[in-house]
Amino acid sequence: VAQTTEGALSEINNNLQRIRELTVQASTGTNSDSDLDSIQDEIKSRLDEIDRVSGQTQFNGVNVLAKDGSMKIQVGANDGQTITIDLKK
Repeated sequence: VAQTTEGALSEINNNLQRIRELTVQASTGTNSDSDLDSIQDEIKSRLDEIDRVSGQTQFNGVNVLAKDGSMKIQVGANDGQTITIDLKK
C-alpha cells in the first residue's frame, strides 16, 4: 500500500511543482496573451493528470486516494493476523 501510494503521490507532487513554476512564470508580466493561454492549457492538463492519478491509484482493487474507507491487510501467516488501514480522501 505504502509503495503504491508513495509512487502516486510522487507523481502528483511533480505535477504540483510544475504548476507552481508555471504560475511564477505567468506572474512576471512579460508574457503575451498567447503565452498565458499556453501556460493555462498546461496547468489544466496537469490538474487533469492529478485527478486521473488520484482516481486510478489502486491497491488490491481498492482506490487508495479517491475516497474514504478502510482496507484490511494480511500481515501474518495465520488467519486473523491483519491490520486495518483507514483511508481518508
